Amino acid sequence: YDMLEHFLEKLNGKAVFISSRFERLDDPIRSLRDRKLQVVKLIDQGWGIDDRQLVILPSSAEISASSKLTRNTSSCPAFPNVPYEEHKPK
Repeated sequence: YDMLEHFLEKLNGKAVFISSRFERLDDPIRSLRDRKLQVVKLIDQGWGIDDRQLVILPSSAEISASSKLTRNTSSCPAFPNVPYEEHKPK
């Protein structure tokens, strides 16, 4: 986490994209946010928590309201959620 913080805050990195095989990244997300980094989930959370696609931004990044599309008052994700097999309706 220190390396990501250093890259984004000290070396003026613009963003880090994370593609994870893990459904939940609660502890890593908490650690990144504790360092004041912004974590944006890119997958629709309609099936429940799904942290497989994230973008991490420096604390100074400005995310304008106009850059977020809305659907039912929640932000519209970049990617639809393709649930794990065990979560798909049978």
